[in-house]
Amino acid sequence: PRKGKFLPDGRPKPPSPLSALAVCRGARAEHVARGINPPALTLASKRAHEQMLKYSREIGPENCVPERAIPMSHELICRLLTIADGAPILKGGKPWHWSTTYGRTVRTAYHVLAQCGFRKSEIALGAGKWGTDKLSFASLKWIIDGETVLYPTVDQLRHLKKGDYAIIMPGPSKADCFGMRWGNNPIWLPFDPEAAINAANALSQWEIHSGVKPESRRTTPLFCGPEGIGTPLRGAALDEIFLRMMTYILADEARAKKHSIHGFRSYLASALMAAGCSGPEIQAALRWASVEALQIYQVVQRETYGDWIMRAETVKLTGARASSLHAEGKHLPIYEPEAMIADVLATREELRSRSERADANDANLIHAMGVNGVIADTC
Repeated sequence: PRKGKFLPDGRPKPPSPLSALAVCRGARAEHVARGINPPALTLASKRAHEQMLKYSREIGPENCVPERAIPMSHELICRLLTIADGAPILKGGKPWHWSTTYGRTVRTAYHVLAQCGFRKSEIALGAGKWGTDKLSFASLKWIIDGETVLYPTVDQLRHLKKGDYAIIMPGPSKADCFGMRWGNNPIWLPFDPEAAINAANALSQWEIHSGVKPESRRTTPLFCGPEGIGTPLRGAALDEIFLRMMTYILADEARAKKHSIHGFRSYLASALMAAGCSGPEIQAALRWASVEALQIYQVVQRETYGDWIMRAETVKLTGARASSLHAEGKHLPIYEPEAMIADVLATREELRSRSERADANDANLIHAMGVNGVIADTC
């Protein structure tokens, strides 16, 4: 069982059969990478499915639901951004100051995460050294008075208005390791000084404070670490300050740990969905390579779901299937839902039965022949 994972009744949560299958797939991938082509995992996949039926029955299907970080909300993000200057957030209860260089970069990062949906690895460095494949000040451009500006002056940044844009050119990412899929699709961030969350406004203030010279923009990380401008923001440092801030505003470290930087990404996907954006639009905005990832991270809000139900209630359906439109009243027999459900349940029970018989057969073979004997017999 995974450390710290328990079922509601207090028992350690047993490992999932699908986790075992993932290990097999990982081992197979390592072999393929070395030029060895092992057998396909078709049979293993089938057995894993059978075992999952037993697993679900044993621990309860509600405990099979994947655990994911809770999405951030507009309210939580605003509470983060409005933490009082001097709040005792740092280690040992030391005060946090937004006016420091590190405070300014963290504030800007929160605005950018909320409106760009970047993964943590796209704005902060993990292990290793920072390179020019990461976001730098050269990744940030501007549209001011309808003109593209690569190196804005302080005066231009102080007089931005609605209709101006900050532009971030996305770099390589987890789903686009060479930057070829999304590298040619700029992120357009409209300037609005009145919005509670506005990345363009935050970036303009960060530009003014940073004062990075044009010739240094390519080699200067867009977000800096506690050491100051020119040093990269590290993922560990961002995680630490985020947890401390969430613990402060929630007054509960256990609740705070259920949130992560990735929650900004889920927030943006869910907010775009609630705003009426289509699946392909959301996928493009958050630079996902597959629809499956989109379905995982976008969360339907209760207001949106409730609106669907209320709108559905006002619709008076008049449609009919072809089977109800046969001439001379010769209708086809109705297929009862109960019969369909019975078929599904029977299939599930048959799979469970097969799984139990297969387990018993495997146990008998191993008992009779030993593990080495079984391997030799199958080779």
